Amino acid sequence: MTPIRIDSVLCIAEVDGGLNPFNGHYYEIIPIPPNFTWHQARDSCFALGGYLATVTDQSEQDFIYSLILSVNSQDCWLGGTDEQNEGNWVWVNGEPFNYSYWRPGEPNNAWPDEDYTAATVELSGQWNDSRNWFIPPGHFIVEWDAPTRTIRVPADQPTIQAGIDAAVAGDTVLVAPGTYIGPGNRDIDFGGKGIVLKSENGPDVT
Repeated sequence: MTPIRIDSVLCIAEVDGGLNPFNGHYYEIIPIPPNFTWHQARDSCFALGGYLATVTDQSEQDFIYSLILSVNSQDCWLGGTDEQNEGNWVWVNGEPFNYSYWRPGEPNNAWPDEDYTAATVELSGQWNDSRNWFIPPGHFIVEWDAPTRTIRVPADQPTIQAGIDAAVAGDTVLVAPGTYIGPGNRDIDFGGKGIVLKSENGPDVT
């Protein structure tokens, strides 16, 4: 399946997310139209350089549930599936499926194609095994591993905006101590990127 263009299904201003302090990963929760499939969500995450969110412990589950609550999502795709082998759940990024948060009685495979994990706000973020589509509009969560590249301002890029423009999802833009004024250092535009912007030695000196 060809990955969708992410800007064809959402308004960037509606994207919510954040850095999980427990694992250093970055997440964004993205609204989707009705009948947007799990496969489309998975492929969209790969196209963004991340993956459909996986859950490895209770702290990560709690963080993901806070994202779901922040947008009051009725249903939210996660990155678990047993489509290859019924009852053998795996995560899309290949990490072990050692933690689960199924609602009581799930997964039940009530329909033969209930092969995909979905979290529901009405059930405190508990999971359901779902078919490959949502009837109502919902969301999916993209996850990026801990940032792999640090772009330094002004050592690597002359302005804060230039650092952001040079960054890709998962990167950190690190701003050195100093006073930053003028074009490129005000009215900052993240362009919907899942990046981290922080000062090197704290806001008191930057």
